[in-house]
Amino acid sequence: MRRMALLLCLMMSVGVFAQQQGPTDSVWVYQPAQDRYRWATASIAALHRYGIANTGIVSLEVKGEAGGFRYAQLPEQQTMVGFHSEGIRTLGRFRAYGHFSYSRFRDDSVSWQLQGKQDLNRPYFLAARKAGDFQRQRYLMEGRLAYELLPGKLLIGTGIYYLYNTAFRSQDPRPGTKELELIVSPDIALNTGKHTLGLTPEVGYSFEQTDIVYLNKQYQNNFDSIPERRTWIIMGMGYRQPRPGGDNTIRTTSRIAGLTFSDVYSNNDWTAQLSAGYHWRYYKTGTFLENSLKASNWGTYTLEEYKLQAAVYKAQQHSLQLKVHYATGMDMNKYQPSTNIPPLNGTNYTYHALDAHLKYSLVAHPGAALTPGLDASVQLNTLEKQDFIATQYLQSAVLHPEIAGLLYGKGQQGDRWKLRLSGGLVLPLQTSVSVSPLQMNDMVLDVLYHDYYFLNSKAFSGGIAGQYMTKRLLKTVPVGIAGHVNYLGRLQEPDYVFPEIREVGAYRIQCSVSLNIYL
Repeated sequence: MRRMALLLCLMMSVGVFAQQQGPTDSVWVYQPAQDRYRWATASIAALHRYGIANTGIVSLEVKGEAGGFRYAQLPEQQTMVGFHSEGIRTLGRFRAYGHFSYSRFRDDSVSWQLQGKQDLNRPYFLAARKAGDFQRQRYLMEGRLAYELLPGKLLIGTGIYYLYNTAFRSQDPRPGTKELELIVSPDIALNTGKHTLGLTPEVGYSFEQTDIVYLNKQYQNNFDSIPERRTWIIMGMGYRQPRPGGDNTIRTTSRIAGLTFSDVYSNNDWTAQLSAGYHWRYYKTGTFLENSLKASNWGTYTLEEYKLQAAVYKAQQHSLQLKVHYATGMDMNKYQPSTNIPPLNGTNYTYHALDAHLKYSLVAHPGAALTPGLDASVQLNTLEKQDFIATQYLQSAVLHPEIAGLLYGKGQQGDRWKLRLSGGLVLPLQTSVSVSPLQMNDMVLDVLYHDYYFLNSKAFSGGIAGQYMTKRLLKTVPVGIAGHVNYLGRLQEPDYVFPEIREVGAYRIQCSVSLNIYL
């Protein structure tokens, strides 16, 4: 199954670039056109209604970010070098979308987090206070294939998502993590004139294995004498137990299911899209093998997600998008600390989060030699986490408004360029934290209180981005360069209730540069 997934995604990703037609430059320059393209890849209903038959991009990119204005368990610095290719290809009744990417990350100064792919809201993972550096590699392949079974009436198809991720740390404790995830989503769509209705179920599976190794054998047995090097099992926000000395291999599996309904309406230059979906994921973590009688099941975690998306587009000039994502999670703790202490066999950790994002983009006069543009957005993020055994609670609501001015240019020889200047605010609306005085420890001071003050900090953001595309270097396709710099700065100094709390940094800066071939 894994080889079939790799082959299908690779064929679709490469296939979209085997075209000989002229490039559709505006897809990769105008912001409304980019928004429309992204939605078109989500289902065969949206893919069928997409007006451009063939388009694609190949990119080599370098990214970096640094600074202490961040969650406590994220890296102080991160660099990424990556390659990705994606696009849409139409051949008769077939239409395919393919995407392939390879990314290599270097994370500096990561503490209280030994996961291969960081998920700050999932329980049952390993952690150590000692900060260390990670090397991560990630392969991502996804695609969607649509076939017009009854021309103008019925479409069938399938989508596939495959992720393979590895991570290794260079300081004791040294986890080596390998993770794979495969999701298959068969698809059906019915065309009813100006509407195309789609239904997309999905099923999937993931497997993650972490092996802990120590080069210095004095850390191997996980003794209290060296607390920073001690490896903990984190089973919520703060409920933790020392990793048993013999358990050096940890496994997490998950089963995935979901269902999404979509409706795409088009009339001349106008397109309206709506999708609503439910996604379910069931994690199981421990030192078990699924076909072994020697199982050590620490616990399970059920995550449910509800997604609603709506959008209106007018050609390449306007786009208005609304995205709402609500997630709720609950665990079932089965960990037995010792033979004298029975397992909880109940819920210890709960998680609730809402992400609502409204965005509008405008290009004043698409196709003009020089034309202004506008991006305006507002995002609301709410979070609520509770750990009953550790008596920890964290709640926040944060608003992110942002506005950007753009300038698009087009030269006489087909050159295109874009300049974007943006500014925004981070406005905490409500933030609260609580923990029992009996549960105060190093992780509470390093993570819980740090994240509380991070979420409670007002900040401003400013960014500049640019893009240039030319047809004068290669005869057949345009090439170009793009880059951005974004700065996020704290507006006030936090008033810490304890001097031992890990401080929130004053800023976070992000930058990237990419070389692109447009197909």
